Amino acid sequence: MNKLYIVIFNSAINRDSLIQILNRNQNISNWFYSLPNSIFIVTPLTSQQLYNIIKSEPNMMLISEITGNHWGFLMKSDWSKFPPTNIW
Repeated sequence: MNKLYIVIFNSAINRDSLIQILNRNQNISNWFYSLPNSIFIVTPLTSQQLYNIIKSEPNMMLISEITGNHWGFLMKSDWSKFPPTNIW
């Protein structure tokens, strides 16, 4: 079952390099970004498994699953991708 994660990373990590890693991995169902130094990732993996794929040591990052309890201001099209509405 797919889950939605937000990955927050420090500025030493290049998002384009991270996207290349995501695009090469068959366990990544989809991804999008709308905030600096972060990316949303849809995958059936656990947060630890996801970390093992994208880690860029010694750079800091936080991976957290997005569940039905969330709020904020993003583009309207981005909100449609959040659970419980949708997990691509």
